Amino acid sequence: MGELKNLEKISKGFVPKGKYKKISKLKDKKDKIDLFKHALTSELRIKHLNFEIKLKKLKNKEKKHLINLKSNIIPSKINLLQTNFNERDFNKIIFSLEKLEEDLSNA
Repeated sequence: MGELKNLEKISKGFVPKGKYKKISKLKDKKDKIDLFKHALTSELRIKHLNFEIKLKKLKNKEKKHLINLKSNIIPSKINLLQTNFNERDFNKIIFSLEKLEEDLSNA
């Protein structure tokens, strides 16, 4: 029960409203939990892919390489999160992506 509440709280601000509403309408709690986890990891993957697209446009090869090295860790963290979801790891990935976005904008 507590896991579902936490996932709903996290998902509300991160998952698009349409997906969130559809998942919330489900009756089965186990399905809700699984779908919220999947929606969160999917959104993380999309956010990471959008970051990779922005990174390819960067001209400075030295900074591009350094940011790319830091960015290569994130897909494995997302895979780990998909198998064993917890809020702390989710927040770490979000923080890492935000930090990389900041580094990219400063480059």
